[in-house]
Amino acid sequence: MAIIDFRKITVEPVLFFYMLCTIMSVQLAQQLAFNKICQDKYDAETCKNLTKSQEDFVHEKTSKWILYQSVSLMVPSIAASLILGSWSDKVGRKTVLILPSVGSVLLYINYMLNVGYFSLDVNFILIGVCISGFFGGFATTLLGVFSYISDITDKSQRTLRVAILESMIFLGGTVGNLIGGVLVEHQGFMAAFGLCLGLSVVVIFYVSLILPESYFPEEDQEGNWALVAVHNHLKACFRVLSKQRPQHQRLNLLVIMFGIFFLIVLCE
Repeated sequence: MAIIDFRKITVEPVLFFYMLCTIMSVQLAQQLAFNKICQDKYDAETCKNLTKSQEDFVHEKTSKWILYQSVSLMVPSIAASLILGSWSDKVGRKTVLILPSVGSVLLYINYMLNVGYFSLDVNFILIGVCISGFFGGFATTLLGVFSYISDITDKSQRTLRVAILESMIFLGGTVGNLIGGVLVEHQGFMAAFGLCLGLSVVVIFYVSLILPESYFPEEDQEGNWALVAVHNHLKACFRVLSKQRPQHQRLNLLVIMFGIFFLIVLCE
């Protein structure tokens, strides 16, 4: 029987817990938005026994809000990932791995405030969503964990390690789907979002204190936060995408990139 070597575990827990919280919280946020939209139009008792026309009205409003939610997260996170991808080559991987979880902490605090102050307008939820996007979101998390695995593996073991890492996306999402509804039913929204907040804090401490750095840039890092550095990172990103490559490799890269963006939209 094969024995699991726990010493080889690196960024797998980061992706597992990030996906668990993301999938669970996105669905619960939409449910929270439904309740807010309903109670903004009707009283709490009516919302428990909606007629067909009333339910259709609330669903229509919620569907529009979900679209705003997706755009509020997708656009900032893609923009941030374009900068952070190049920036990680200048400062190492750990900082880029931490940032999305910091954004998640702020997002879950926002969710909890919207639960505690239920009368707040539903669009206040989008503030936290947008802030989370600017910290990189799902796109930067994927970028960070796969870059980390590439750094610490050679070609003989990389395929297996990448496959195991990819499985964390679906495993974490499945667990998040399973426990989210149960938590809300028995403990309420506050407990569910509180769990996500706690797990995100755990990820931050794990990356900061336990996970070893995988990439050590040699050049001087002074001024990396300057606007000129952001401009340079954007140029480096587009150079990667536009560079001529043999055997249609540039086309393959673009197809993979747009496939990842499509996955981001689905997850959001």
